[in-house]
Amino acid sequence: MRSGSGFFRPENLAGDDFGYLAGACNDAFIVGNSPRVLPSGKPGAVHIDVSVFHSGTLYTDRDAIAALGTGAVHMVWPVSVNLESIAPEYGVVNLPFSLTDQFMQSEGAVAELSDMMSKIIEGRGIRVMGLMRTADLIFLFKEKAVTQPSDLSGERVRMTGGRVLQSMLREFGASPISMPATEMAAALMQGAIDGIFTSAGGWEMVGTNAAQTASYIPGLSLLSYTIVADDKWISSLPEDLRKVVVDTTNELVAMRGRKASKRTRRRCSCSWIRAAIW
Repeated sequence: MRSGSGFFRPENLAGDDFGYLAGACNDAFIVGNSPRVLPSGKPGAVHIDVSVFHSGTLYTDRDAIAALGTGAVHMVWPVSVNLESIAPEYGVVNLPFSLTDQFMQSEGAVAELSDMMSKIIEGRGIRVMGLMRTADLIFLFKEKAVTQPSDLSGERVRMTGGRVLQSMLREFGASPISMPATEMAAALMQGAIDGIFTSAGGWEMVGTNAAQTASYIPGLSLLSYTIVADDKWISSLPEDLRKVVVDTTNELVAMRGRKASKRTRRRCSCSWIRAAIW
């Protein structure tokens, strides 16, 4: 399995431990190097032997997605914008003002959305297990506040990627620039970019010395992770283990959504972030 930050190689992972493992993966996408179903030592019981690789240590998001169905990768938790690389129409979940907390927390909404998104990538051997809310994106500039779309005209703005977000920034007159999050603070301070479109967590990474002003447009862009799995592998699991994986994933999606929503409201309500209604 692969998640968002470092290597983790649990041996003899029991089905009941799947929730702990996945819950421990911060901003995770998961890759199973060789998740085999093995006897657990208990009569009639089995477990999944799992390897976890955190972000960037084995594959990039896009490479991990591409490896699904090959047998090398079994489950991936990428940022949803990366699914646009295999199906441009997947960008519907990244449209401005599309996903909201009210929708994501409505009973049955995420399951229906997951089914719809699975149909978009149908035929590629990939199953969408769920979508997790992560964070609202904000604009960071050294001093400039973004109070209306025209404030972005002519600005070079670093963003997470994805055709939909790039198109949105171009519509505002900005020049979208993709670069690793680790490089954006230096790029802003050196003048290689004018601003950054990132999360409040990204602002913590950049620091207020580099970006003194943050602007939040409620609902403009709610970032999500899509949990995708090798459909053949999921289907091949014994029914009890498949149920553990599916049910625990659903629980994690709900739990993560509630926590992420509360964290975003807390961060975006701070006096340093200027809110604007478009």
